[in-house]
Amino acid sequence: MLVYFHDHGMELTRNTRKFEFHRKGRKKVEYYQPDFILENGHYVEVKGILDAEAMAKVACFPYPIEIWGAKEMKPYLEYMVQKYGKDWRDRF
Repeated sequence: MLVYFHDHGMELTRNTRKFEFHRKGRKKVEYYQPDFILENGHYVEVKGILDAEAMAKVACFPYPIEIWGAKEMKPYLEYMVQKYGKDWRDRF
C-alpha cells in the first residue's frame, strides 16, 4: 500500500503514535495504534477480519478513522501485481 501511494504521489505515513484505550469495566489502560495516517489526517486501520475487539477500539477512537478490509485493499494489491508481478512481496 505504501508503494502504491508513493508511486501515485500521494502521502500515506505509518502511524507511530499510540492512543490510550479504556475498555468498559476494566481499570487497566491499554493502547491502540492504528496502522497509517492519510494526507487528509484520517487514520487507517487495515484489518483482515473485523472482530469485536477491533470494533471496540475503533468505536472509542477520538479521531477520524477508516477501516480497510479486503474490499478496500483489493485495488492496491491488484496494482502491485500488475506493476511488479505476482512475486512483488519478495521484492519489498
